[in-house]
Amino acid sequence: MANEFQEEEVGTEEVEAELETEAVSDVVEDDADIEEEETQEDRDTELEQLRKENKTLKIQKAKKAQKAEQPNQAAPNTSNGDLSTQDLYTLMDAKVSAEDISDVTDWATHKKISISEALNSSVVKAILEEKQNSRKVASATNTGSARRGISEVSGEDLLANARNNKMPDIKDMDKLVAARMENRKR
Repeated sequence: MANEFQEEEVGTEEVEAELETEAVSDVVEDDADIEEEETQEDRDTELEQLRKENKTLKIQKAKKAQKAEQPNQAAPNTSNGDLSTQDLYTLMDAKVSAEDISDVTDWATHKKISISEALNSSVVKAILEEKQNSRKVASATNTGSARRGISEVSGEDLLANARNNKMPDIKDMDKLVAARMENRKR
């Protein structure tokens, strides 16, 4: 009996070892299934994130393309103060004074139009005309303290002033005497 018992013990040990092996393999298979599910979830999440990024990049690309088209249509090249050769030619052709160029470029920048369009604007035309008129008036007006030119006083004026006790300067005394003598001869 002892022998049978040993055989039974050996048999149960083998069965237990076999059960243990099956249990370990089941655990490994379960872990593999769990890992496969996790990786599938990770892949789905990552795929969704990539789709969102792709969508935002497409939107950004469209906005950049739209911005790139807008300045070429009408915006002047005055953002850094430099004018294009075409703008300079337009200003020279319109005979815009150097003092007024900044007004024209400021208006063009403000309205986001070209220099030639700004020169055709009624507002800019009025500003340029007003400034031109004020320059004409300023150049015609004697604003300095310069002496006026000396005019020669006639003999009759010298005699009239002398009768009213307004004697001329020393340099005009000879003219006064000559005028008196001339007056007596008549």
